[in-house]
Amino acid sequence: MTETWMARALLAGTLLLLGFLLYPVLGLAPLFAIAFILWYPTRHGSDGRAVFAVVAFLFVAWILHQVRWVVYPLLAAMLIAYWLDPLVDRLERWKLPRALGALIALLPIAIFLAVAALVLIPTLVNQLEEITTKVPDAIAAIQSQLEPLRSRLELLSRGGQMPDWVQKGLEHVGSLLKAAIAGMSGLGKGVGKAIQLLGMLALVPVLAFYLLVDWDRIRDGLVGLVP
Repeated sequence: MTETWMARALLAGTLLLLGFLLYPVLGLAPLFAIAFILWYPTRHGSDGRAVFAVVAFLFVAWILHQVRWVVYPLLAAMLIAYWLDPLVDRLERWKLPRALGALIALLPIAIFLAVAALVLIPTLVNQLEEITTKVPDAIAAIQSQLEPLRSRLELLSRGGQMPDWVQKGLEHVGSLLKAAIAGMSGLGKGVGKAIQLLGMLALVPVLAFYLLVDWDRIRDGLVGLVP
């Protein structure tokens, strides 16, 4: 029995390693194929159910990771709604409409998020300004490096020679181009992440409001799903 489990564990480890190595090229298809190979022989036993549960959990975790920019605001909104629901219930007992109570409860959080957005917006504007100022400078620097090289290449093309300094000059220009592209790419990624973060901050209070208005119904529906 021990040898059988060791052989299964070795086979599973080998197949999983192969799946992770093929993932960058073929995506999730090899991993699902390996999961099916591991699950099929034990599908009628407790081991099969355990393998299926693990694969299902990993698949759900992967889906959530892919849509994390939507999931994170939703989770934050659910936590806020859970936290503020007692306050909204108390305001509702004071004869306030639930929607108005949700707005009042969310007001401090909305103010905090607005302040955070005001802090992020100048950073985003500064990065955009940095991009717009660095692009012409990078182009001018590359042109200044290329101009003497171009004139020398014209002279060399007439004589049919290609000395070592030409090769070094070309390598230097290539490194300048790579550095310029990397710098612009880094700034662009920073701007993109800042925009995504602002979108998340704007989405959280909106989702929390709708969750708070129908929180009791949502909670009862989720409880009803539990067997």
